[in-house]
Amino acid sequence: MQKNKIKKLFVLDTNILCYDPLALVGMGGDNDIYIPISVVEELDRIKSRDDIAGMSARDSIRILFVAMTMNAISGDGVDIVQLYERVAEDYGTRGLSIVSRPEGTGGKLRIARAPSRDELNQSFLDFHKDQVDAQVILTALNLSKNNPNVYLISKDAQMRILAELSGVKTEDLHRDSVNLNVAERHPGYKLIEQETDTIEQILSGKHPALSGMVENEFAVVVRESHRVIFQLKEGTWKQISNGPRTIFGQSPRTHTGGISLEQTLAFHLLQDPDIQCVCFSGEAGTGKSYIAMAQGMSDAVHDKKTLSIFRPLSSASEKDIGYLPGTLNEKIAPWYEPVSEILNQLIRSQNGHMKGETLESLIKHNKISFKSLMHIRGSTLLNRTVVLDEAQDTTPYLMRLFTTRVGQNTRLLVTGDLYQASDLHRLKPNSNGLAFLIANMRGSRLFAHLMLKDVVRSDFARDAASRLKVRQSPRPV
Repeated sequence: MQKNKIKKLFVLDTNILCYDPLALVGMGGDNDIYIPISVVEELDRIKSRDDIAGMSARDSIRILFVAMTMNAISGDGVDIVQLYERVAEDYGTRGLSIVSRPEGTGGKLRIARAPSRDELNQSFLDFHKDQVDAQVILTALNLSKNNPNVYLISKDAQMRILAELSGVKTEDLHRDSVNLNVAERHPGYKLIEQETDTIEQILSGKHPALSGMVENEFAVVVRESHRVIFQLKEGTWKQISNGPRTIFGQSPRTHTGGISLEQTLAFHLLQDPDIQCVCFSGEAGTGKSYIAMAQGMSDAVHDKKTLSIFRPLSSASEKDIGYLPGTLNEKIAPWYEPVSEILNQLIRSQNGHMKGETLESLIKHNKISFKSLMHIRGSTLLNRTVVLDEAQDTTPYLMRLFTTRVGQNTRLLVTGDLYQASDLHRLKPNSNGLAFLIANMRGSRLFAHLMLKDVVRSDFARDAASRLKVRQSPRPV
């Protein structure tokens, strides 16, 4: 006989709802969820920010308001599956994507009252140092007196330590975390040493090295300096041209001036009209952003398509751009300065063949536009090339929202470094939007991912990337 599943009770910290508002309806339909009132108050303070946290706070408040109308504040709470259905209907009318329907039934969502001042004073927590954390921990502690399966869900390591010291069990949110092996073990191509019947085995799909490879990935047969490139298209391995390629006057060069294999493959993906989303990952200096922008510039200048560039607005101070002076373009200009430098370099590389066009004139005539991810909701991206740069600074929730905005005759080019995810938003290599995209889209005929490893920026950048990758332990004095 199967044992009854023990119901868990999850207390959600504010940073969870700033990471993914759909955690409110995606934690399992047979478990209870408590939202401390202090979390609601903190969301209200965060909602005015124009970054990932602010956008998610607004979405979380919207869902909590729906929950309130369904009696989430009363003792009985609101049925999570019923709340999910209401939220799914709301998201559907706005053209937004939502997580899968929660499994199980009977789970309730409740908004919990604040602990009393006496309860706070009797705890060892410093009420005056961080009032919200203290209230959230004590809410979980009070609930655990009647239920041994209470878990505080938080992405804040320090808070989880304090909670565990208080006697509260804690966990991170793992629902959208992915296995990094998907990106690292499947960089988008495999090198295969040439033997007598290697090419015949590849064309027949029987070579053992092809195991696990998916649509749009490459097999590269190498023998000394010679190479033959194959690509999996519609389930069949086909040989493709290894000849010279150019995009907006750029060619796939290595740091020494030779022909870069990785960039050759990247150029091929960019010039394949059947692939609607091309994703480049890799560390700084590998040319990810440069070649994506080159394709965007080519489309804008030669194919009359708008180049729309998006970047997460992450800064050391997390300052709300709403308080900065000027237009939206002027407000987001500091975040887009690296992109502007690339675009200016590409324009200069044309040696005057653009008939006096400048970056400013291209922007003025709407051939190029800089966009904020926080204002993407409700829009449809039509007839354009869209570059999402620094995608590791998005959350899975934001990536899901962004990719569903792509409309007809639009290509999406995504770049980023999995290991440079923003600590400000408590993102990790396996839980950011870039990793989420690669892991879930790999295998689609409309998607291709390529990991670039060869640093081409300069000899020094290449040497620094190699030497400074691992921090050595200090020697004893």
